[in-house]
Amino acid sequence: MVTFFTVNAQTTILDFESPATTADFEFFGSSIAPGPMNLAVANPFPGGINTSATVAEFTKPAGSEVWAGGFSDPQTVIDFSNDNAICLKVWLDQPTNLLLKVEGGLNGAPDWELNQQINDAQTWVDVCYNVEGQAAEGQMYTRLTLFFSFGTSLSAEEIYYFDDVVVTTAAPELFDVTFSVDMSNYTAAFDSLFVSGTFNGFSPNSNPLDDSDGDGIWTHTIVDMAPGSYEYLFQLDQFGVSENFSDKFYDCTNTTFGAGGEVFINRTLNVSSTGSLPTICWNSCYECGEAGTLTFQLGEGNTTPSPEGFFVAGGGNFSVPGVFSMINNGSDIHIARFEKPMGFSSFYTYTNGACGDFSCKENIQGQDCADPANFDDRFLAPMSGDTFVRDCFESCDIDLADGSNCLAALPIKLLSFTGRNINGINELAWKTATEENSDFFEIQKSTDGLNFARIGAVDAAGESLLTLSYTFEDATPALGNNYYRLRMVDLDGTFEYSNIVQIATRIEGDIAVYPVPVHDALYLIYDSDNTGTIQIQVVNTIGQTLHTRTENTTQGFNTFELDINQLSTGTYLIQVRNDKGLNKVKRFVKN
Repeated sequence: MVTFFTVNAQTTILDFESPATTADFEFFGSSIAPGPMNLAVANPFPGGINTSATVAEFTKPAGSEVWAGGFSDPQTVIDFSNDNAICLKVWLDQPTNLLLKVEGGLNGAPDWELNQQINDAQTWVDVCYNVEGQAAEGQMYTRLTLFFSFGTSLSAEEIYYFDDVVVTTAAPELFDVTFSVDMSNYTAAFDSLFVSGTFNGFSPNSNPLDDSDGDGIWTHTIVDMAPGSYEYLFQLDQFGVSENFSDKFYDCTNTTFGAGGEVFINRTLNVSSTGSLPTICWNSCYECGEAGTLTFQLGEGNTTPSPEGFFVAGGGNFSVPGVFSMINNGSDIHIARFEKPMGFSSFYTYTNGACGDFSCKENIQGQDCADPANFDDRFLAPMSGDTFVRDCFESCDIDLADGSNCLAALPIKLLSFTGRNINGINELAWKTATEENSDFFEIQKSTDGLNFARIGAVDAAGESLLTLSYTFEDATPALGNNYYRLRMVDLDGTFEYSNIVQIATRIEGDIAVYPVPVHDALYLIYDSDNTGTIQIQVVNTIGQTLHTRTENTTQGFNTFELDINQLSTGTYLIQVRNDKGLNKVKRFVKN
């Protein structure tokens, strides 16, 4: 479906009619040789909305990567500071999609992309991408990247034509989108379920879902959504529990980083039409029971690791080196986990480093597991459940020529690690598939997701071929986000870290401050049970009030930033009093 707009004045970026509005493109992910290419050709289909003499011809060869595309650096900056849309004319031989991405943002502007389905073929059509309410709104960019037939591997070459790339002001058509999540696999009790995302500021209590028929499938329709790309997740009881995608690579998520180094992993959504999204399982990209965990376990063998580490790559499903990193478990075994649908199969390879040209790819040419018809890659057979793949870098055998086994130190196989807050206590639970020479589990906690400290330990089984379950309780969780991980230690001292579990803990009326110690900006979290006002004061150790401000609050977590650059090095108190007279005090240190 093409999104229609009311278009006003515009700035031409590319029309291939003059040197100022012409730019070369460079292709990637296909057999087209690297380097700038002139795409200008005589208009093969003049008529309708495009009678111009010259257009651009865009080619996607057979066998290209599903993410193959081309980029250009036009002479005119793509400026959304006054306009809110980028449009272009497109001619297709058959219906397909076109993902447009702007990159090279000025002043640190984030990259932005949007995919549009185009069903009108063999005629020139206008396709517009509106940035209103998106990350690109108000930003300027220097690079334009196009992905025709994004996500599709072509069996025959396809040629597309485009022209008249302009930035303009446009009024988008709005769409109604229905969200649907299956909670049948979630066994803990909860009172309410919400969808929170960039479309509602990740509100804790907007857009509640409903299961009026009691079938375990919760739905909600958001009306009048502007076309664009969004991030979101499902959460319970106003972020009492939220989906956590940190344990593996998921096909439907995106990872971003906050100004303070926070890691945010959310679902992605591309809105371009009215309709219902597929029903997916809580904390999954697929229907309940339709996906499993794919675990790659790679031994270094006789290879010296690159400072960038090892990566799973290639095969048409694992992208270029540098995208899917492998984590060293502490004993020279590198692990990467993915959620994939049942029946998933693919070629794949390993690289020692993040080389975009695959020059650091393992060399297994001539060995039994290498397919010479597919770049000497390995092959993964169709998945029928949770799948473990155990390989040695640059070898099809786990046992090396010197008689050693490059995966001999493989530690505990962890099936799951989860957590929840029950009556003010954070309960952690995990399961192991097998254990060999296991010693103990060290439970580590963090309030920023980066710096972890030990809070307890649980003995492991030592030897087991059965599925075993373990639990641990944190009776003194911090207000706000608590992060947990396991350090799984073997009898020989080798260890591996688990995924990170995040639990948001609410203590109504309480406050928390971070970071401690602090240098420039101090952040205050206040947990409110309703809307109201609070007075914030910064007090020194002799009782002098150095700073006072009043803030409005909403129900749930409220975060405020305080500039403390003017404070001298030392210890201070932050005091918060609400409109009910409740007073809370926390200590912090300025360094």
